[in-house]
Amino acid sequence: GGEWFSRVSFDLAGDHLPMTVVPRIDVAPLLEGRDIEQVAENIDRACRDVGFFSVVNHGVDPTLCARLDALAREFSARPETEKQRVAMIHAGTAWRGWFPLHGELTSGTPDHTEGYYFGRELGPEDPRVRARVPLHGPNPWPDDTEGLRPGLVEHRGALENRAQEPARPPPQQRGPRHQTVPG
Repeated sequence: GGEWFSRVSFDLAGDHLPMTVVPRIDVAPLLEGRDIEQVAENIDRACRDVGFFSVVNHGVDPTLCARLDALAREFSARPETEKQRVAMIHAGTAWRGWFPLHGELTSGTPDHTEGYYFGRELGPEDPRVRARVPLHGPNPWPDDTEGLRPGLVEHRGALENRAQEPARPPPQQRGPRHQTVPG
């Protein structure tokens, strides 16, 4: 139900960008094993037309999502000198940490975004970290023990748990896996 998109506008350093469509993909049908093709079509259309999308009705506690939003906004509001301490440049091939506005390129063009990449918590003993496998390494965290780190780790864990839960099969595939023939 409802529209599959929401409309937002961005204002970066006083430069107003035109109204942009941010698709909102409702994944509740996937979790219920119905309308799989329609959800897949919506995701495909969002990726082709816009390049990204927002997921709604994913089953993760909305309080947890709101907490992460508040923590991310708080971190973004910090002085750049403080954020620089956890910059991606310090993480090497792990490709984790903060990057500044226009600090990331897409097809050679600076993005109008600021961000923070992080991944599953991997310590120095992890074989992939020891082998220096790209995109595997420790996350650089700010010094605040009550802030961003616990919020991101908890949210990522909730997403991983939700993603590993089996979706219900489509209605035509429900039923016993093995049928016995009376004999």
